[in-house]
Formats: sequence, C-alpha cells, structure tokens
Amino acid sequence: MRELYYTPLDLAVILKSMDLTPQEQGRIMDFVWEKERAFIDPNYRERKSLLYQKVMYWYYYLLDKAAIDAEFPMVQRDVWLAQGTLDKNDYLSDFSELDTFFKSIRIRLLYNEKRKYVRIKLSSLLKQYGYQRRSPKLMEYISRCLLFYHLQPYLRGEEKCNLSVISRDAIVIFREVF
Repeated sequence: MRELYYTPLDLAVILKSMDLTPQEQGRIMDFVWEKERAFIDPNYRERKSLLYQKVMYWYYYLLDKAAIDAEFPMVQRDVWLAQGTLDKNDYLSDFSELDTFFKSIRIRLLYNEKRKYVRIKLSSLLKQYGYQRRSPKLMEYISRCLLFYHLQPYLRGEEKCNLSVISRDAIVIFREVF
C-alpha cells in the first residue's frame, strides 16, 4: 500500500493539473498537510517544509518536462558510451499514473466544497492511462485505490457500480465514502 501514499511528485502533478494560482496551490498544500497527513508518504509526514520543497521541485520540473524528456535519448547514449545500461522502463511502475488519478479525485472532492463528485466515461479513463481492456490485475489495483482513498463509483441515479462489469461506455461518478 505504500505506493498509494501521496508523494511530492503526485502532489505536483495534481497541482499542475488544477491550473491554480500560487495562493490557491498554497491553500491546497496546507489543506493536504492538515487534513490528509495520514495519506502523505511517511518520509514527508514530519517536515512540512521538506514536503513543500519537494513538491515545488517536481512542479517546476513538470513545467519544463517536454524539454527535459527530449534530452533523455542523449542521456541514454552517454550511459551507453560509459558502458552502462539505462532502460526508461526501469523508471516506470505498472500503474504509476493511474494512482495519481485517484489521489487527484480525493483531493478535489475534499478541497472543493461546491462539487462533491468527479464524473468520467470509463473508456476515457482507461484510454487516458493507456489501457485497452480491464484485466483482472488492473481491476484489482483500481479496487485497492478506491478502498484506500475512500471512493465509491456510481452510475447515474446514485447506483453503486462495479467497474469490472459495467459497460466501457458508462459514465462513472466518483464520490467520497464517509
């Protein structure tokens, strides 16, 4: 379950996706520190300044990510010339971006008092993260995320649903479970 905790990179991705002013970003970080500390990576739970510093490091990295990523082939070449190995897949986890989606939902639902749901088409969610089908491993991971972040998927009309069996074209509404 450790991979489900909010990391500085996760928080930076969430802040960047929300397109907020620096003041609003600060309020969300304060909110996460005060209300969501149990969900923060244990390495950052005791030092607020360290968490903020790391989040801002990743935030500014993401602002210029395209330029940095464009340099990756040159880094690979340099490693190869030094007779080392570097495989970009070593830096990716199976569901690394998908858990950020659920972290983002939780923060948005808790922080935004006006809107208490997030709605997305199931096929769009899967496509957004590069999945063609709902494998048992993927669905198990999504179930773990939903349980960990206290989220419940619904169909229209407040009907609870199981993401494994509903139509890919269904609109899924995520709400916090109290």
